[in-house]
Amino acid sequence: MERLREASNLVIGLILVMAVLVGTYLLLNHLFSSPAAAGPTIVTGGAVLVFAAGEYFTRERIAQQYRWDKVADTYLEFLNLVRKSGSGEPPEDLLGFMGKFQDDLLMWGSPKVITAWIEMNRATERGLKSDTEATELQRDLIRAIRKDLGQRDRKLDDRDLMHLLIHDIDEHFDAKLVPKKKLPDAAEAVFGSGK
Repeated sequence: MERLREASNLVIGLILVMAVLVGTYLLLNHLFSSPAAAGPTIVTGGAVLVFAAGEYFTRERIAQQYRWDKVADTYLEFLNLVRKSGSGEPPEDLLGFMGKFQDDLLMWGSPKVITAWIEMNRATERGLKSDTEATELQRDLIRAIRKDLGQRDRKLDDRDLMHLLIHDIDEHFDAKLVPKKKLPDAAEAVFGSGK
C-alpha cells in the first residue's frame, strides 16, 4: 500500500513538472513570436520575480530574527553557567537548567550547535582524554553558537575566543589551541629527572 502511494506521488509530481515545463515553453514561444507583447510581459515578469524574491528574503530575515530572539538568552545563560562552573561556584538547579537548555536547543538551536552539544556530551560520557579535548569541544560549541547568532569569526583566534571564559589559557595553549609543551624546570635541565 505504501509503495503504491509513493509511486502515485511520484507520477503526480512528474506530471506537474512536465506541465510547468510545457507551460513555460508555450509562454516563451508566444512571447518571442509576438514582439509587441514580449517587452511588457518580460518587464512584468521581472517585477514579479523581484517582488517575490524581496518578500521571500524579508520573511526569512524576520523568521531568523525571531529565532535569534528565542535562543540568544538561552545561549547567554549557558555561557554564564560555564563561567560559574570554571570559577568553582556550584550552579543552582543544574539539572533543571540543563533540561531547559536542551529543550530550547531542540526548538531553536541550529544543527551545528546541536551537533557540537551532542559531541561534547558523547565525549564526556566516554571519558575525556585530556583537558585539551575538553577545551576543543567547548571551543567547537562556542563557535557554533556564535555562528548561529550570525557572527563571523574568521579573524578571531581560538585562544582569544576561549580567553573570555578561561583566563589563564595563554599559559596552557598557543594560538589555535595547540597545547604548550611542559618545559622542564632548571634543576631537571641540569641534573636530569632522577629516573
